[in-house]
Amino acid sequence: MAIRRRGLWSLTQRHIDGARAENFWADDVVFAMYASSDHFREARRSVRDLRQKFPNNRIIFYNMGLTKQEEDEVSRVCNLTIRRFDFSSYPSYASDLYNYAFKMFIMAEMMADGRPFWMVDTSVTFKTVECVRTFYDEVNNGTAPDYLMQGSTGFMNIDFTDPAMFKYLPNPPKLAAQKQNGAAHVFMRPSRTTKLAAKWLLLCALTKDCIASPTATRYCKRENRQRGCHRYDQSAQNAVRYAVLRDPALIFYPSICGPK
Repeated sequence: MAIRRRGLWSLTQRHIDGARAENFWADDVVFAMYASSDHFREARRSVRDLRQKFPNNRIIFYNMGLTKQEEDEVSRVCNLTIRRFDFSSYPSYASDLYNYAFKMFIMAEMMADGRPFWMVDTSVTFKTVECVRTFYDEVNNGTAPDYLMQGSTGFMNIDFTDPAMFKYLPNPPKLAAQKQNGAAHVFMRPSRTTKLAAKWLLLCALTKDCIASPTATRYCKRENRQRGCHRYDQSAQNAVRYAVLRDPALIFYPSICGPK
């Protein structure tokens, strides 16, 4: 099953318990991107931005359904590796990109690679290199979290998380009253905390009723909030991140580096 895909056995409890956060250099960080053909124009812009701002960092580009011409274009970018997302290794519902289960599978694969990484949507461009490097310094000295999400979306977790998800994921006290963070860009440094988070999210993505229950819907009217309005991977990550970080200083660390 998928737990064996690309060494995902590294998320078993034995490996989680033995994990240690390692300091890293800025050039060690990998950028993971993903795009299908309908988002290729934005992906091209984002790749260009990454290559200009971070020329020495590796990019792993997950092909979620590009044309051959598009894949050939991406393959010519320096220090970029294309991975064709192997839908056959995961449940059939992962082929529906609008439940975003694929993002949790990519996260687990990147975690298994053992390097700190960003997961970035095609909409993301970073503000400044200096901002990102300052963040890395703070991760290394312990004042910034190993697991960073985009800044606040402005709406509450209770309004945009299908309650059915909490049959499978932790529902920390006070989570509902907090504003939900975005998932357009996510940073993770391998550690006990982030491997535990990645395991929870992988298990959720492997359970259709967790990541995309029958009552979940992305769009709903205001009067129907708290009755299935859902942001899929974003809702899951907010719950899990809140549960595993615990320290409010880390949970509410401001994400100021992107997107523009």
